[in-house]
Amino acid sequence: METVKEKYLKGFNHAYLLKQHKPQLIDSILNTASNNDYIQGLKDGKHIYEQQKTKYRFQELKDLKNHKMRNRDRGLEC
Repeated sequence: METVKEKYLKGFNHAYLLKQHKPQLIDSILNTASNNDYIQGLKDGKHIYEQQKTKYRFQELKDLKNHKMRNRDRGLEC
């Protein structure tokens, strides 16, 4: 029998992968009324994925801005 941690961890990992590859599917799965450990793991995994994606995108924009500033300092246009 699986422990609570194992069910939660599976849900978390599954949500992370589903959000990456099938975002509509994870959203429809989370519309269930059930709230067990696996579902809680799904919810948390989806949330963490979204946070990390936003953080990664912000870093990309920051790097792009820095790149443009360096080129401008060198007299190059982007």
